[in-house]
Amino acid sequence: MKIFDFKNPKHVQILKEELVRAKRILKEYNENEMWNNMPEPLRRVALASADDDMGPDFADEYADMDWMRIPDTITNRINLSDYALPKRVSKSKLADWMSSNRTKLGSGILYPDANHSVDGVIKFLQQGNPSQYYIAKVIAELIERGVRINFKDIEDAPKMDVDISSGTGMDPYSMPGGKPSAGYMGGKWTGD
Repeated sequence: MKIFDFKNPKHVQILKEELVRAKRILKEYNENEMWNNMPEPLRRVALASADDDMGPDFADEYADMDWMRIPDTITNRINLSDYALPKRVSKSKLADWMSSNRTKLGSGILYPDANHSVDGVIKFLQQGNPSQYYIAKVIAELIERGVRINFKDIEDAPKMDVDISSGTGMDPYSMPGGKPSAGYMGGKWTGD
């Protein structure tokens, strides 16, 4: 007896249903992971976007809760990919983006905790050492104001390990065949 027969329409239908179910489970898992990696200010903005009237109440009640414990009536209204920041945001790219889009940002206080206006935030991003929390709070405030940011424009480029001495970025102790050399260091490259 075959476990799965491609010619049997019942087997194909069961496979389709199971694939849909697996996709749904993976989507929920990915949303939970996104939620866990999201800073609290962006969580609040995402929850507030779920409903015009109840949004602030949702943000107060569910911002610190696990994604899977938030009622489905709320989570189904939120597209988390609109609020998920990249792992690292470049402060200089964000400052450049804010400077070039100055007319969209409006006026007033943009970061209330430090009483920074839009110009103060740009100056701090250019000259100071802002934390990723500060950057997330600024982005959350911009989103609350209705300003949309393409997160790819402000993503920090990943750092690459490159061997400066040889300029190739290759392990100087490895042989062309892919096996470690029999050098005095035992074929282990520390990257130093």
